[in-house]
Amino acid sequence: MRYFLILALALVISALVSSDATAEPEVYMVELAPDTVDNQQEEDISFNSDCSVCNGEGLTYFYWNSSIDGVLASGSEGHNVVLSSVEFSTGEHTITFQVRDNNSEWSIESDSSSTILTVSGRDDGGSDTITVNFGIEPPTLHIGETATFRACSEMYPEPQPCVDDPDAVLDFNWEVLWNNEGSWSYIGNSEMFTFTDLQQGTHTVKLSINYQGDTANDTQQMVVLPPIPQMAIDFTDGDSIKEGEILEINAQCLDNNQDEIECEYYWEVWDNDGNPDLLFTLTGSLISVSNLTNSMGSYEILFRSQDNEYGIYSSYYQVIVNVLPPNEIPLASISISPESLGGLTPEYYQFSMLTFTSSSVDSDGNIVSFKWYDSSNVLLSTEAQFSSTFNETGIYQMKLEVEDDNGAWSSKTSTNFKIITNTAPSVDFTYSVDGGMYTFNSSASDLEGFISSYQWSIDGMEYSNGENITWTANKTGTYTITLEVTDDGGMKSIISKDIDVKIVEMKNFAALFSSKDIEVGGNFEIDFSQTTGDFDYFEIKVLYPNGTSMKYTVKDNSANFSITFDRAGSYPIDVKVIWIDGVDRGLDDFYGPTVNVGQEGSSSEGENGAEKTSTESSDDLPSLSLLVSVLLLSIIAVSRRQR
Repeated sequence: MRYFLILALALVISALVSSDATAEPEVYMVELAPDTVDNQQEEDISFNSDCSVCNGEGLTYFYWNSSIDGVLASGSEGHNVVLSSVEFSTGEHTITFQVRDNNSEWSIESDSSSTILTVSGRDDGGSDTITVNFGIEPPTLHIGETATFRACSEMYPEPQPCVDDPDAVLDFNWEVLWNNEGSWSYIGNSEMFTFTDLQQGTHTVKLSINYQGDTANDTQQMVVLPPIPQMAIDFTDGDSIKEGEILEINAQCLDNNQDEIECEYYWEVWDNDGNPDLLFTLTGSLISVSNLTNSMGSYEILFRSQDNEYGIYSSYYQVIVNVLPPNEIPLASISISPESLGGLTPEYYQFSMLTFTSSSVDSDGNIVSFKWYDSSNVLLSTEAQFSSTFNETGIYQMKLEVEDDNGAWSSKTSTNFKIITNTAPSVDFTYSVDGGMYTFNSSASDLEGFISSYQWSIDGMEYSNGENITWTANKTGTYTITLEVTDDGGMKSIISKDIDVKIVEMKNFAALFSSKDIEVGGNFEIDFSQTTGDFDYFEIKVLYPNGTSMKYTVKDNSANFSITFDRAGSYPIDVKVIWIDGVDRGLDDFYGPTVNVGQEGSSSEGENGAEKTSTESSDDLPSLSLLVSVLLLSIIAVSRRQR
């Protein structure tokens, strides 16, 4: 039994050894140094690798392969090789390393057996047709500045054509390798363009030009430095201060995004008299200068900053400061409106609205603040103007002090004024009428002064502000006429009167009818809405075919009168109006329509359906009875005013 176990174990070990011996070799890694080159600049490229048979005796063959240029190197020894950059075509090469062991097994291609080599420059043959001429302006710049890229005929100061044909159409492709790492980034496709989205560092710019299927490229270096700091101050160039004042200027240091950054600040103060001398220097973001303003004159301040992170200086900035003579104290002055009523002490009516206005002046600046006080020095307002009323009679005092733009306050100035009694004005009006036009005449007066305004209203609606007015009523009714007057002291009085207006309308009886030919069960309507004048009522009398009649009375002409006929036949209707004044105008107040119910018009048959026959007279003249009948029918028709 032990013999069989030993034999089985030996067979397993033999199988494992046999399996390892026949496994294909494995490439662990490949590495290129550098992995980005220019074939116009000779440079060694190291091709390094490691594999399962690279350090023993199992390696029988290897090769390095390019996806663009094919096999680069091969052999059985020295699998790590060095090649020159000028031997490669431009483009992105996939470099693959493969090995074969002594069992004739090849390694499998995988991510660990390949890498990328990027080659710029110019391919063979391109130099005969395309010369890649380009420039970067400036080649060294700061973040926040603009780079200008020019090629061929756009080169500055002289054009440098890239092909011999002056009319050639070229395709441009600009790329940048930021910090010479990673992959190329597209930045433009024009012969000349500007670019601002820069990154800090040293970068490689590549221009590829395509012409008639031929492509050439070249590279240049571009250096982008940190942003130049900018400065902002709270002082405007050319501003002035007064002799003896303290000059304070506060500065900020900003980056290209206008964000504040940490900086050192350097200030130089020069006289600005045509022969400038440096007076003194200062540091810090806030400077406070007192000795500069001891005498009048003009001074130049130069300043710049240096950022703490990169040590880059800003540009120099300059402001001119003018030192003027010492500040003059402002002079306060008061004016009152409206004009006074007179008197040595200006007089104003009780309850009137007075407006106090500052008429102050500052000979060398501007007034910026105001303080108004009463006689007890109680602060009333801080505005340039304010208004108030005074209910009690007597003498009042108003005081004012003002501040100029240099912080100097004037002395208080005061003015006295007198409030006198004011009584309400008396008001009345009379009116007359001519036809429909009313004339209203005011009779208002004021004991102390005069009437300053009139306001007429009719039924609460403002109508006019004239002293006397005319008005025409357009309908009958009672109207409230109101007159309000105001005196020169602002007191008001009001009076209202009611007037009765009667508009006499011309009498006109109008009755409009619906169709007079209706079906059985249909309605016949009469519209009285167009009747004008003062009516009492309308009377409608319906004559039925059986000889009976029915009367109806209508008081309101805003709705139609309607009647239903349930039987066929002809129904004469008498319609008339009764006026309030009782006057009867005869046929002008009468209508006489006939309503035909269920009839289609005249027929050749009699009532019993028998055919009517006519006989001819011997002399072809109508009989006397026929003439009388026709005459009567005509009179009746006229009298009924068929409409």
